[in-house]
Amino acid sequence: MHVGRQLHVLFVDDNETIVSASIRMLENLGHSVSGYNESLSALRAFSEEPDEFDLAIVDHEMPDMTGLELGERFRRIRCGFTVMLYSGQVDSATVETCM
Repeated sequence: MHVGRQLHVLFVDDNETIVSASIRMLENLGHSVSGYNESLSALRAFSEEPDEFDLAIVDHEMPDMTGLELGERFRRIRCGFTVMLYSGQVDSATVETCM
């Protein structure tokens, strides 16, 4: 990942409003964004073309699988892939797991 170049971001959050707003924001910054509100759909898209994405931004708390689990699946498919987790709520156990 290089600073200053356009990235293809895989954005995942179960809240459609957050996905839409985040897509607009990231596109306004010059990035290409594929947004998903279901972790399984995002995993399917990544599995089909893992080299198409530069970065994943994933909500930690989602149905089907957590963002941490989804990020681990991405990294099993493409070793070293960068995954950024975010959340509105983080407890100390989550912080310990992610560190």
